[in-house]
Amino acid sequence: MAASFVNVDLEVTSREPLDYLALALSEYEIRHLYCGEATGGYLATFECNRHGPYCPDSLVLTFTGAVNHLDERAKGIWDRAHRRTFDIGYEADARPGNFRSELNMETIKAVYEVGATVVVTIYPRKDDEVEVDS
Repeated sequence: MAASFVNVDLEVTSREPLDYLALALSEYEIRHLYCGEATGGYLATFECNRHGPYCPDSLVLTFTGAVNHLDERAKGIWDRAHRRTFDIGYEADARPGNFRSELNMETIKAVYEVGATVVVTIYPRKDDEVEVDS
């Protein structure tokens, strides 16, 4: 299996609007992809605009660092949200084999401390992107 890291998205769902949280996070190299109504409440999705080490650990730590520096109003919105998820995305083809990815302890602790969860999404690689062995 050939797999590669794609991105980390942050998804927040709440019963209250998340616009102020999106505004507050924008000060920390984080941009919202969507912020608005969703089934049963509100949804905001974010990605990190950070340049430099581009791996799950560094991106999740950028997000958690931003959350730790939110002002009182934004932190309240974060705390009241009923779902805060870091979605780590990978792309993989269907070749036999395995793939391993690891988060370091610092990252796991940071996720726990901000009250979030981690999910992993595996996207199928498009046929024209499959690496061919020579």
